[in-house]
Amino acid sequence: GASSGKTTFSQRLTRALPNSDFIGTDDFVIGDRSYRRKYLEGNNPLKKYNIGLFNNIIRKIRQLKKGDLIKVPSYDEKTGLAADAKTYNHTINGNINYLIVEGDFDLVEKPDYKIFFYVPDYIRLQNRINRDKRQRNESDTENIVQNFELRQKLQHIPYTLSSLKTADLIIYVTENNSQYIYSIYIKKKK
Repeated sequence: GASSGKTTFSQRLTRALPNSDFIGTDDFVIGDRSYRRKYLEGNNPLKKYNIGLFNNIIRKIRQLKKGDLIKVPSYDEKTGLAADAKTYNHTINGNINYLIVEGDFDLVEKPDYKIFFYVPDYIRLQNRINRDKRQRNESDTENIVQNFELRQKLQHIPYTLSSLKTADLIIYVTENNSQYIYSIYIKKKK
């Protein structure tokens, strides 16, 4: 779910795995943040993504040969722009062995392996408040909480939690004395 540490984990995993790169579903959002909130997020949060472009780029990345390059969108925290940006600054080359794709939604066609972060809501909310104040210059905590609760109702519960059933690896995150504890559960393949 939102603010569970997916991006941080993906960045660290990308650094740890040789010849790897990562993209996120947020890299394929349409319009800017205010446009999405006003026109797209309503009852179906999937409308805020250019899912066709997302899976098309993943297919192209899977077909890259050594030396080939592809430019992909990157989400801009300040503007909220991504897929609709005029230029794409993130380049992926054909030398990658692993493409990590992170996001709140299960949008990848035929993923090779799925990891689910199960983080309690109170931890994700606190992470969200900290991030929005630090990175998005949001000063109204109540506004952040309301937005988080709306996303819980429209996004997390109906869409994100269902991915838990099909995950290959589940990382449960708990907290003890302000320290995060990670428990890993690997599902056996049938």
